[in-house]
Amino acid sequence: MEHWDEFINRSSNGTIFHTSEWLRAAESHANMKLLPVAVRKGNHIVCLLPLFYRRKYGLRILMSPPTLCAIPYLGPLFSIPSSNRYNYEQTYIDVIDEIILFAEKSIGFDYMRIVHPPDVIDMRPYTWKKYYVHPRYTYIFDLTAKSEELYNHFHSTTKNAVKKALTNQDIVISGDKKYAQDVLTLVRQRFTEKKISFQISDGYFTQLINSSLSDNIESIAILHNDRVVAGDITLTDKKNAYAWIGSVSRDGNYPGVGELVLWEKIKEYARRGCMTYDIIGANRRDIRKHKAKYGARLVDYFVVQKTSMKGGIALNLMNRYGKVNDE
Repeated sequence: MEHWDEFINRSSNGTIFHTSEWLRAAESHANMKLLPVAVRKGNHIVCLLPLFYRRKYGLRILMSPPTLCAIPYLGPLFSIPSSNRYNYEQTYIDVIDEIILFAEKSIGFDYMRIVHPPDVIDMRPYTWKKYYVHPRYTYIFDLTAKSEELYNHFHSTTKNAVKKALTNQDIVISGDKKYAQDVLTLVRQRFTEKKISFQISDGYFTQLINSSLSDNIESIAILHNDRVVAGDITLTDKKNAYAWIGSVSRDGNYPGVGELVLWEKIKEYARRGCMTYDIIGANRRDIRKHKAKYGARLVDYFVVQKTSMKGGIALNLMNRYGKVNDE
């Protein structure tokens, strides 16, 4: 994977999750084998795709991203050198056809799932091959607007929450990464309360924070009496930022601290010249009700799946008995 990260920098849809460092950490954490796939056109690599493979419960499972790694989307990266729209589209379709052929004939699977990044929207090559395609959603801020304009799009209840937090003189805002582990603990506690499996182990996070991606992993924390009561861990790549994980303590009364965390990050990333801020996830009804109040743009992305007859039966049984944790 010597030139993998160079390609990511050239690609329009590369994310921090596509980097070789993140993929190696995910491979170890998910206990799946990383299969880095490259598609060429002539002498040029026009697509890279990180696939993860394992056999489990007698099934051949092929995924991008793997489960249990808190990676919202992965899938293929493109760098197609063409200014002609038709040629670009034809190359894209040919690439997807090659990926499908490789997955079906060279690897083989009983279950395959690819979650594409938000700007890969042409799913026709998959539907033509009878793959199941369904949309998911996230909210993304356009940070090229002034932060004051972004604030004006907040719902009135969100603005009031930010104001309440700002008037609380007992809290302190810190961007020191030393609090990242405390934020992680806060999020883990929140998942436990909701009886949801938490996907980020201490070992996984430590591997990431100690890798070359360290400068791309940032933390903000709200402290009350030197204790973290709210915070999030944010990721950056090129000109984009991602609200990866975050939570608010339920042990106490700290009105508006969650909203304040997001507002502080919007201001900071806009000041630094980031183009977008993705506050990952808008698929559950309760999450949508909260996140929609920030006025960010709703963006769709797509999940592609295919299951063999054996795989469909086995996965239904495993889901019924709680043996599959599908993100």
